Amino acid sequence: MRGFFDEALPLIRATKAVASAYAEIEHPEEDDPDRDRKKADVAKAQRAIRKEVRDRFGLDYLPASRTTKDAPAPRVMLSGAQGVGKTRALIDALTGADGITSLCLFPDHTKAAEACRDYTKAAGSSEPVALHLKGRSAQDAARPDRTMCLIPEAAEALAKRGANVRGTLCERCPFADECAYLEQERELIRLANDPQGVAIFAPSEYAFLPLPGQVKPDLIAFDEAPRNQGAATAEIALDALGDGLTYEGRTRVSGRIADASARADALADELALIRPAMIALRDAWQADPSGTEVYAELIAEGWTAERFREARAALSQFEAESIAQKVETAKLAAGLDGAAFERRVARIAEEQEEKITGPLGRVFDAVAHEIEAELQEPVAITFKRGRNGRANALEAAYLKMPAFNQTTPFLHLDGTGDHALAEAVFGPMRLEQHRVERNANITQVTGKSFSNQSITGKNKRGELIGGNVKWQAPELRRDLVAFAHSKPNALVVANKSVIGALKEAGLQNETAHFGALRGQNTWEHADAVIVIGREQPSPQNIEQTARAFASRAGQAFQNIGGNYPQAKRALRMRQGLPVEIETACHPDPWADRVLSQIRDAEALQAIDRIRPIFKPNPVEVFILSETCLDVTVDAACSWAELREGGGRISRIITQAGFVPLSDREAIRLFPETWSYRRTAERDLLSLKNKVDEALQDAAQQVAQNANSISYLQNAPLIGASLIEYRTAPKEGRRTGNKTRALLWGPLSEARAKVEAVAGPLASFEIVPEWEAVADALDAAEERKAIVAEGQFPAQYARGTPEAPETLAQWRESFSEALSPRRREMPPAPPQIVPFRRVAGSGSG
Repeated sequence: MRGFFDEALPLIRATKAVASAYAEIEHPEEDDPDRDRKKADVAKAQRAIRKEVRDRFGLDYLPASRTTKDAPAPRVMLSGAQGVGKTRALIDALTGADGITSLCLFPDHTKAAEACRDYTKAAGSSEPVALHLKGRSAQDAARPDRTMCLIPEAAEALAKRGANVRGTLCERCPFADECAYLEQERELIRLANDPQGVAIFAPSEYAFLPLPGQVKPDLIAFDEAPRNQGAATAEIALDALGDGLTYEGRTRVSGRIADASARADALADELALIRPAMIALRDAWQADPSGTEVYAELIAEGWTAERFREARAALSQFEAESIAQKVETAKLAAGLDGAAFERRVARIAEEQEEKITGPLGRVFDAVAHEIEAELQEPVAITFKRGRNGRANALEAAYLKMPAFNQTTPFLHLDGTGDHALAEAVFGPMRLEQHRVERNANITQVTGKSFSNQSITGKNKRGELIGGNVKWQAPELRRDLVAFAHSKPNALVVANKSVIGALKEAGLQNETAHFGALRGQNTWEHADAVIVIGREQPSPQNIEQTARAFASRAGQAFQNIGGNYPQAKRALRMRQGLPVEIETACHPDPWADRVLSQIRDAEALQAIDRIRPIFKPNPVEVFILSETCLDVTVDAACSWAELREGGGRISRIITQAGFVPLSDREAIRLFPETWSYRRTAERDLLSLKNKVDEALQDAAQQVAQNANSISYLQNAPLIGASLIEYRTAPKEGRRTGNKTRALLWGPLSEARAKVEAVAGPLASFEIVPEWEAVADALDAAEERKAIVAEGQFPAQYARGTPEAPETLAQWRESFSEALSPRRREMPPAPPQIVPFRRVAGSGSG
């Protein structure tokens, strides 16, 4: 963050300084007889100014009077972690942006207003002034009983018809003198020209809209991903491609003769350029709705990318401009009656024919681009068969165009963002990815999808589903509510319909739903989060968005036409081998990226709403879905096991703190868990094999003076001590039974812990050979933590008093924290997490 501002601010200030100095230079008039010499003097003075400014700001390049492609304007995407204080750091950096017009974009008005308030508190009186840019329908803070625009519905109706509201309505509105929206525009212009500077806070839509007053920001910061990834669609009825266009006149053309000439030119271009392109597209798509032969047919008929571009350029003559004239007439007719004016404007919007020039232009753009890219079939354009009385249509997917150019310093903050998707929308950016491990115990439920229908019992139309779902859904809702209530401080996150169904079933926990999470700090006090299900749109919806990216990249698109295929993915486990699950995926790389951003990134957003990175103690995270997220999972189990407290071995460790390695002893001590010897034998076999392998490996390594025991294969033994005990003899017997067991927890409490369950013991000892295993496992765990990207553990935030300053210091403290020779063993693992060493405040 600081590095971006260290690059951007000198460049912006130097550019402004050059522009200001240039303005003081006197330029010769066109008819000046000594003009050539004076122009040479001007060029010489300008170069001297650039050199002086370069030296003043310590730059290694000559600045210009405006940002250009030659100026090294930083464009950075900061990603890899959420909840690390990016927004807070942005606000702190903005307070030092004196004299700069900064535009800070957030997911919505609420978040923009919150950031504006935080900035106002942090900024001093001499630092840039904050301005929250409000929309026309927002409340006027000075007059709470009014909206910013006094007729916002009429303005919105005009905007939906493609009209320029500022040019058609605002300039003719009888309420202009008392309009808070226009007052905001005037204030923005004043602040942008003030030497103090201004920090503008606005919703993310302003990345694709001009600022009021045509103010140009010097610097832009965009927080989180754009809505719908920055993609949109335009639709045009196939039959409309056979209709003529309506010429409505040009407001910039004055005089009867000039208007007649403009009309003649427009109609000539329609006949020569536009209509032939429309007919060619209509015929090609009617002949082949699948689209596979459309481009081949067009090219065979002599259509090129250049011809479609010429048709696109000619369309500008048919854009709706008559609205302004109608609004002017409405103003004269209404006189001083504001209500009558509003009604007339609303009627104008309703009666205004929806122009096809907008979507037609999108279609022309896509066709020209894709033919030039030599794509074999359309990517951005798809055929939509008419249903419920609607006509067949063409739908064009496209990426919105930012309202700023690529020479403007740009900072994109998105902890879960996709760099390729972001660059497709905003242009090239340097990726700064800083991944940070969450301080959390993460449990993932496998083998169950927790779909919306399985929980709500309703289909997508809100209708009750019969069959087994009819009785299974209420039962699942009761189980989910009961589990959530066992974690009263947990935030519950799911789809909106699922949250509603769970609340009806009595859910009392705090809740949030997918799609309304980004940037929220509301739940940072929670110490647990339960993520139920996932936000997974249909393949068709994902493809609609992804086609815009594939088209922009000039790449073919692979659609699936049905349900998502399933792919095997591996959960990244903190200990032990990866756990394999099956999850939905898309074969097209762009579609799979979009799917991941909507489904997986949203689940990560849910987890990070409770800010697990900075929590002093590990938080609990429960992922109830078949998704493979970028998290380190501590335990994977079934839904039944989670409700019961985990798997059998997990529950016994939580309950007793130790596990006997004898199936006979396991049945004797825990009959409610193991009723059958075969079950106990099967459950304990893997654990016993790992113990035998670890003892054998450690013995070989000691003989070879090595210390490299495998971490992955022996991770379940981390933190455990191998003990051997003999029970007190029963009456009539000389000795009791001897058993080996794995025990977690302080050794000082070990014997008492076993006797509390097994009864009095005749003998108890730590197996001597286990000391070598423990040393090797500790070293392996330390190596894993240090090698894993060379990062500090999550609870060691740099700058905190307890945080070591160097990796070497951290390695030493980490080693001390883990070594059983330097301290007692850690407490028993938390519930559901049977094999994780809990190393107290000093471990990672």
